[in-house]
Amino acid sequence: MKNILVAATPSAFKTMRSALENRFSLTHCFNLDAARAALDDAPVDLILCCTHFDESRMFDLLRYVKMQPALHRIPFMCAKIVEDEVSATYLQGVEIAARALGADSFIDFSHWKRIQGEQLAFDELTRTIHKLLG
Repeated sequence: MKNILVAATPSAFKTMRSALENRFSLTHCFNLDAARAALDDAPVDLILCCTHFDESRMFDLLRYVKMQPALHRIPFMCAKIVEDEVSATYLQGVEIAARALGADSFIDFSHWKRIQGEQLAFDELTRTIHKLLG
């Protein structure tokens, strides 16, 4: 079973666990130090990082991963999981920055869930992950 490191707030992880726990092995990290330690401890097939991870340190984790020779090839997915009020322009800026720093994907899961419903959003997330894993 593929192992996904989920770098997320507790509420975002709860949502991701509901979506992915029967399909993938999940390693949850609440903060940057824990994520770095987890990446050193066990093989990870994909990193899923919430935009609100560790007080918005998603870009810090992304930079760390992309600068490490042993880690830089691991697919990195940035995700807006929690429903909150941000403008489309702001969200587009976050996506552009994430891709410029080397993210392989940026998704707005909260939008998928709002538009398609929870189960279809879970299915879309799973398809996106499978695409990234090859």
